[in-house]
Amino acid sequence: VILFNTFTYSLVLMLVDLIINNEALADFWSFVMPERRYEVVYLILVLVLAVAGFTMISGLLILILEKSNLIGVLKALGSRDVSIRKIFLYYAMFIIGKGMLWGNIIGLLICFVQHQWSVVKLDAEMYYMDCVPVEFTWLLLPLNVAMFILSTAMLILPSMLIARIEPTKAIRFE
Repeated sequence: VILFNTFTYSLVLMLVDLIINNEALADFWSFVMPERRYEVVYLILVLVLAVAGFTMISGLLILILEKSNLIGVLKALGSRDVSIRKIFLYYAMFIIGKGMLWGNIIGLLICFVQHQWSVVKLDAEMYYMDCVPVEFTWLLLPLNVAMFILSTAMLILPSMLIARIEPTKAIRFE
């Protein structure tokens, strides 16, 4: 699920970059919505971040609930809540990173295919161009870093649930 959301996010980032930086599409957007172009882009980014955040938070909570027995054993052996939280956060960061990596690889591959062979065609009379243009930019890296940081920050609050787990109840819980 996280891999799919990250893949979707990578495609949306490339679409947003295409909308903002491509002159032909900028002319099209200025024709359709002259002053609302950036508002639409930011709305898309916020919606993608909200969906991805909800999915990652629910995934972490499910992981914590599945491993509550292990958390109880670790607490009984003397592990502090902070160290157990770090384990779950590092694991979640690994999953997010893996999803972002595969999402970017697949998204960049799709964009490369479109850039080289113009697979997706458009009606030239309607859109003023014959195919969907693709432009590669350096902004993909900072956007990925920012999304990784925001995604990880969203997981800090749900990971505090670990402090509420009591060792005796967690060990008995099956």
